Amino acid sequence: MKDYIHIGSDKSVLQRLLGQPSRIDANMWTYGTSYFKLDADQKVVAWKNMFGELNDGMRLYMPNDKTFFLGSTMDQVLEAMGSPTTVIHSRQPEWRYEASHIKFRDGIVIEWKNLYNQMDHGMIPPLDGVDFVRLGLTKEAVLKALGSPTVILAINPDIWHYQGSYIKFRDDLVIEWKNLYNQMDHGMKKPEESDDYLQIGMTEKEVLALLGSPTSILASNKDVWKYESSHLKFKNHLLVEWKNMFGQIDLGMKKPLYKDFVRIGMTKDQVLDIFGSPDTISELAPDLWHYKSSHILFKMGHVIEWRNMFHDFDRGMKRGHKECEDVIIGASEEVVLNRLGSPTSIFEREPFTWHYGNAAVYFDDNHHVLSWKNIGDIKKEIERFG
Repeated sequence: MKDYIHIGSDKSVLQRLLGQPSRIDANMWTYGTSYFKLDADQKVVAWKNMFGELNDGMRLYMPNDKTFFLGSTMDQVLEAMGSPTTVIHSRQPEWRYEASHIKFRDGIVIEWKNLYNQMDHGMIPPLDGVDFVRLGLTKEAVLKALGSPTVILAINPDIWHYQGSYIKFRDDLVIEWKNLYNQMDHGMKKPEESDDYLQIGMTEKEVLALLGSPTSILASNKDVWKYESSHLKFKNHLLVEWKNMFGQIDLGMKKPLYKDFVRIGMTKDQVLDIFGSPDTISELAPDLWHYKSSHILFKMGHVIEWRNMFHDFDRGMKRGHKECEDVIIGASEEVVLNRLGSPTSIFEREPFTWHYGNAAVYFDDNHHVLSWKNIGDIKKEIERFG
């Protein structure tokens, strides 16, 4: 193998491989814009190779299958990477490859930062068909799934960074991760094809099959799985809550069919067929289903209340028609539905009042019209658009 300059090389090696320096200033030998630093014994302790000016004396990288990791020696790094662009002499020596670096302690790798893929040829590549990232997975298994991290810092070697994403370990087991911009997708479980949809009481395994790996799980709250800005919450490994923001978990949502219109007394299954899965179900109020800014409330599995804000529910509401029988005192709920359409809101606390925006129709205990307020406004709208 061709001789090359390394830490500890004598100044005679510099002269033999690179010739006379353009300048010698005490312990600094300069070649153009590059330089070597020598110790009191005239041995190389550091250098900076600008624009490849020192390449004739460097061990240049030749394609091979060598890699390095925490615990690798300097010689192993050289085999994998070739000579560094810059060597910084300190208590913890630092080798730089352009803007990237590797740090050593007692000749062993303790840290690196791989910027702009500058050290990719020395990184361990990910493997296909191995285990996916999950809580409790070992470092060895993560390394197979994702390959070498972009950054490992000596101050906290239990956090592996993959660009802007990371995985955190405790006792060499995964306790947390955050996958931003799909940077760790290679090691994440992909959703399986299924006609299922999210339902309260599902197991973690069933949710994982349906939605794939969450974007993040935090060690401080491992029962909350986040998919971007949306989340699912588990208790005793069973689904108790979700919030679907901006359609981020639509893959696990039942699609709306709008084949009927919502009515008091409908079952949850009937509502699902109309509106599809709710955007939000809270652990504290599992019978309150939110769709955007609107909601439907159930009791004993049947609809007892809804509120249609900003027309969120319009496609699941009955439309009024001006040709239908007009509303009069004593008219039935069916007459009101046909003429005015579904109410904007019905509340549990006042079940005999149907609200239409700022208008309302009041019923007696037998579900016949007692009186109303401002329904003329609704009729005008129906005559214009109904």
